[in-house]
Amino acid sequence: MTGFPSPQECPSDLQGPNKSKSKVPDLETFLEKRDYAGAIALLNFKRRTSSERDPKTLEWLAYAYYHFGEHDKVLRSLPVTGVQEQLQP
Repeated sequence: MTGFPSPQECPSDLQGPNKSKSKVPDLETFLEKRDYAGAIALLNFKRRTSSERDPKTLEWLAYAYYHFGEHDKVLRSLPVTGVQEQLQP
């Protein structure tokens, strides 16, 4: 007897990373919960790790910034070409 508890007796948070892996919520989950800070973090991560620029990601980022109260970041996150196209007659 070693004096250590068996794996079945350990609390679940001490059983190691193999026991249960938490899944990263998707954008829809963050928005349903109105967790705009989480949505911003997810979208910024997606934007920085992706090799190509997705205009939809930038639009959702602007949406999340707006609802989070970061109004100054809204225009900075929108694609410049989209804004320019709307301003031209």
